[in-house]
Amino acid sequence: MATDIFLNAISQKVTIIDKYDITGISTFDLLHNNESGTYFLDKNNNFTNVVEKVLMGNNYDISIRPVQTTDNTSYGQKTILRLKHANSDFSFGYKDAVVNNPSPVVLAHGMHSNLNTWDSFGEQLAESGRDTWQIEMYGGPTTECDTCGNYTFDDLKTDYWPALMMGVQEYSGQNEVSYVGYDLGCTVGLEALELFQEKGGSNVGYYFDYNTGQYVIQDLTTHPVGTFVGVACLGNFSYSVTTSTGKTANPYYMQFIGTHKNFLKKGSNIDKWYKGHIPGNYHSSPVFLVDSVNSGLSELSMKGSQEILEKVAGKVKVYITSGVLYISKKSYGITPNLDGKMSTKIYEELNSWLFDEKNETIGNINVTNFAILQGSISPENGESCLINTMDEDEVLTCYKLPSTDNFLVDDDQKDICKTVNATSSKYYVNFPNVPHFTQYLPLSNIPLFKGMADNENVKSALIQYLTYHSIQNPQGFEILSTNQNCE
Repeated sequence: MATDIFLNAISQKVTIIDKYDITGISTFDLLHNNESGTYFLDKNNNFTNVVEKVLMGNNYDISIRPVQTTDNTSYGQKTILRLKHANSDFSFGYKDAVVNNPSPVVLAHGMHSNLNTWDSFGEQLAESGRDTWQIEMYGGPTTECDTCGNYTFDDLKTDYWPALMMGVQEYSGQNEVSYVGYDLGCTVGLEALELFQEKGGSNVGYYFDYNTGQYVIQDLTTHPVGTFVGVACLGNFSYSVTTSTGKTANPYYMQFIGTHKNFLKKGSNIDKWYKGHIPGNYHSSPVFLVDSVNSGLSELSMKGSQEILEKVAGKVKVYITSGVLYISKKSYGITPNLDGKMSTKIYEELNSWLFDEKNETIGNINVTNFAILQGSISPENGESCLINTMDEDEVLTCYKLPSTDNFLVDDDQKDICKTVNATSSKYYVNFPNVPHFTQYLPLSNIPLFKGMADNENVKSALIQYLTYHSIQNPQGFEILSTNQNCE
């Protein structure tokens, strides 16, 4: 870093920076790029500010750019979406000569998060010279408001994703990007690329022309993604067991996704209070407990539920009418994560996907480089059994518990890895004991275990792969395969 050399020079003889010193070259580039060069050696605050930015490593700028979908959405309206751009101050010549892979990096966050999820990682990439774009398909003010459309998964992959990728192409001036998708951001990316990677798309959305002040419709070019990295990729659901009745069941995912269908119906708390957009921490709030009881899915008695509500949320207004437990919207203690809301229709479609016995594998795409990064936690007990809920003495089937990241089954990640065709590089990487989501102390924002999107070892592996399309020195993780078959 330039500041290290500067401070070292105060007490020691000045070191001559030669033409092979990356710090010296990068510092020279930042002082002489188009913006800084205008003020070079001026005896005023402008040049002082330039020097301060270089010394402090602040070599990027942040901006928000909008795009707009067409009105071909399921709800028949256009929607404005946002991109957050961390723009490196390095010149194109520096990026071309020094940065191994100067293509823009697109970061797509997971479910129940927002445009700010990967701020620090995006800035870290920008500091190294990468042009970084965070895209917001869900979780934002223009997608989760009371009057916003309740978008479907098809809306995400056929309207939102191509409009955002077209925006990156138009604003960056480059047609091919490196794409990092976490959780649902990976799933949407893979499904959308099945439609757009080989054929592109005509009039997929609008970018904003700052010269005219108008939105302009534009195409998405073919092969928009050269490198694709899936981090804890959601949605294959290939892990299943066959019960004694001959039916296929997906016991692991049912407890996370399958049960939610009862809470999302017309007239539910989510429908009444949040207009069909489910808050991010709904599952850890007393409202979830209330809905569980009212849906008949909880073994807790009404009295027991009220006691837990009072213990978890402090003083809450709980009342029972006609045998149904209610709680005041404004009284429970855990504030809903309104920035992480998401359309309930995504849960409905994931639920349908979960129970689809076809088990179609996602990822039928061709890219140059591909990597799957998964977390893996071995189960504490080796076996579990499915019980007939109508007759608890009847065991439908017993099955071996899979290795998971506490949300996704490892074998599902492997199946996605096998399906994608990478013409150059393919990596299948495992992070032992790293959960899917960051886990917090109860009723606090203090992390106990950082999840896949926050873990520093995951970020280190991402930087290596985005830069070199390989991972040379695994620290805190293991490379399971570099073969096309992911074995």
